Amino acid sequence: MEPLHLIQKALASETHRREWLKRAIAAGAMVSVVPALLAASRLPAGQTIYKMSGDVRINGIKATPKSNVKSGDTVETGRDSEITFVVDTDGFRMRENSRVELQPTPERGVGLLRVLTGGLLSVYGKGRKRIQTPTATIGIRGTGTYVEASEERTYFCCCYGIAEMESSLNSALSETVKTAYHEAPRFISGGAAPEIIPAPVINHGDDELVLLESLVGRVPPFYEDQEGGGSYG
Repeated sequence: MEPLHLIQKALASETHRREWLKRAIAAGAMVSVVPALLAASRLPAGQTIYKMSGDVRINGIKATPKSNVKSGDTVETGRDSEITFVVDTDGFRMRENSRVELQPTPERGVGLLRVLTGGLLSVYGKGRKRIQTPTATIGIRGTGTYVEASEERTYFCCCYGIAEMESSLNSALSETVKTAYHEAPRFISGGAAPEIIPAPVINHGDDELVLLESLVGRVPPFYEDQEGGGSYG
């Protein structure tokens, strides 16, 4: 077990963080390092942005690391830009060239995420939520998910949890999946003949899910019993 100051140093840069997590995953050491990982990743009180780079805008205003992201906001990233942030008990990492609306619920936090374009990796606390893209509406609860959205097609992976997928163009076209470890990624296409079909696991990694969950004080369920492993690119 590495001392906490070495773990914090490893997590300080994106490259070192990913490499350190991959080594820990490969060694089956995630359960033993979770307390240190949670301590190293904890955001200061009142801070919602963990990391950002490039051109990031919140409600059309250029963001800084001290900007506050909250339910009701619209977050956008430009080319070669990304942002990792939390809202209440949910954690998010947006890819470049993305636009996401975080629509609130009357009770608390984000209830509907409108992913208009681009990619979004998310982990969620308890409660039902919905993800909406140009071609799909997805009901989720207690999940980690990855979405890539365009006008023509949605890529969706329920990394773990339960998801109810429905075509935005044909409500009769739907599928419900319950997963523990990336078992059922799907393409949900639009056009004249919409369909939901199996897809590969692409463009998101287990180390990212570990980081997002750690920001909100949790660990992905597939590491709780050491049955997970690996990283998807």
